[in-house]
Amino acid sequence: DGTSEVALAVTATTLTLVAVFLPVAFATGIAGKFFRQFGITVTAAVLISFFEAFTFAPMLSAYFFKKAKAGNEHSFSSRFQAAIARFYDRLGQSYRPILEWSISHRLAVVFITLAIFAASLFLFTVVGVGGFPGGQRHEFNLVVQCSPGSSLASTEQVVSAVEKILYQQKEIGDVFSIIGTKDGASDEASINIKLINVRDNKAFQDKLRPQLVGIPGAAFTFQSAMSLGGAAASSMQQLPIQVNLKGTNLKNLTQAAEMVKDAIRAVPGLVDINSDYRNPKPEIQVQVDRDRAARLGANTLQIASTMRTFVDGDIASRFRTPERMIDIRVRALPATRENLDKLARVFIPTVSRGSVTLDQVAKLQVEIGPSQIKRKNRMRQIVVGGNILSGVAVNDMQAAMQSRIQSLALPGDVTFTFGGQVEQTAEMFTTLIVTLILAVVFVYMILASQFASFIQPFALMLALPLSLIGAVLGLLLAGKLFDVVAFIGLIMLMGLVTKNSILLIDYTNVLRRRGLGRAEAIVEAGATRLRPILMTSLAMILGMLPVAFGFGTSSDFRKPIGFTIIGGLISSTVLTLVVVPVVYSLLDDMTQKFLRKKSV
Repeated sequence: DGTSEVALAVTATTLTLVAVFLPVAFATGIAGKFFRQFGITVTAAVLISFFEAFTFAPMLSAYFFKKAKAGNEHSFSSRFQAAIARFYDRLGQSYRPILEWSISHRLAVVFITLAIFAASLFLFTVVGVGGFPGGQRHEFNLVVQCSPGSSLASTEQVVSAVEKILYQQKEIGDVFSIIGTKDGASDEASINIKLINVRDNKAFQDKLRPQLVGIPGAAFTFQSAMSLGGAAASSMQQLPIQVNLKGTNLKNLTQAAEMVKDAIRAVPGLVDINSDYRNPKPEIQVQVDRDRAARLGANTLQIASTMRTFVDGDIASRFRTPERMIDIRVRALPATRENLDKLARVFIPTVSRGSVTLDQVAKLQVEIGPSQIKRKNRMRQIVVGGNILSGVAVNDMQAAMQSRIQSLALPGDVTFTFGGQVEQTAEMFTTLIVTLILAVVFVYMILASQFASFIQPFALMLALPLSLIGAVLGLLLAGKLFDVVAFIGLIMLMGLVTKNSILLIDYTNVLRRRGLGRAEAIVEAGATRLRPILMTSLAMILGMLPVAFGFGTSSDFRKPIGFTIIGGLISSTVLTLVVVPVVYSLLDDMTQKFLRKKSV
């Protein structure tokens, strides 16, 4: 009898949870990569628990839930159960007059709820938007950029000075330095730092940053330890806030990059400001006289091939050892490679005249040229970016930077867009918003089919916006930003909080079919279902406490989802017990009025 009485509520709740988590499993983009397994796991677990609720749980109840024997009334178990029963009975007695008052003052309840909901939407702007939390890996990279053109020896001296400061910190365990980058730059280095007994990497970086200011001729950028080796070559890609400057003229771009760097230095919370543009370096340019070369029988391919052999060299063979193979590279001596006059007298093979010297077909001169040219969408690009201090919202940082950049008189052909976490967060939030909309639509379709009504699901789904109030308050009290993980928690709430409404409205319909009036059925259903509503909500809240207040590796990654769900469950449970019955009665009045008009 008990199973059949809650069959509709259990079925509707299960299908609602599936409708919420299944779209998460099919989310696209970065969010889909991270949460696809999560959605599939929860969906499968809910379906298995649904089967258990109709089979195993009723069977066990037949054996475990027996009448208390005479004489056992004074046992600890009996006294404890009696105390719990008295607590819920008193709670139910206090709840009845609140519900009766709400039914008789429906408009006041609706206006108060709307005001609370509007306040929660305003608080969302206060919370601030975060990107994708990286967790705590107890290690990070420090990218060192020395003066342009610095030799490996001078870069090593700077790194040694940095290491001396690092070894003075008791929180540092291991330090591993790589001088130079995989693309051949000798003026950059990457230092991997592993920490011990440090919970907040960013807080330690904030402590370390002022100590590095005294090292001359170097700029420092902190980044997450996602990769070691060559990290300096891609250091800009890992900065959380980036400004992508695009244009057709490299001179205008470099000017714009310096203007932007100077403008955003005063933005509070922005540190380690840098750009991926490297100052030009001296180079030897060979300008071929094509007409003269053609008359002498030389072509540009022969000239380029010969110069490559002299300067860079060719691999003539390989020296084999038991463990490795070493390239044998043949090229000119340094005295020849670095002397302009000697390079000018290099012989170039020709088709008709045997050979000619390089200065007969080309002109050599030393010029300043860019070390690398980066493009995106066929346009030259320079990226300016920096790190964000702990607790600073990405959207607030973007707004402050955009205001300062827009006030600059940038060259006419230069445009800018935001990258980094701003771009990634926008992409992930777009995907999750679509997922949220799909979840809400699926929930409505399931509830409409289960309750055989197009109107009642609106009352049942009222718990969804009511959960936002607690979610935003939970994040505010915990000092967390509304990031991607918190958004996933919000989507989870869409499935969890409808459970209370389903339990309440389903039993109200049952009592009305038994002959009770609407108001009486609402009050009786509320008092009867108060205990299971509070029990299930409390179970979920207690289950999320270890997530919200947990310790250990990557606990910060999980905390936003814990506080979001706990806050949302508390607010939705409290408000659902009052607001949902009121809205149910209002919608029922509208339905009855519509049916009367239709019959007339």
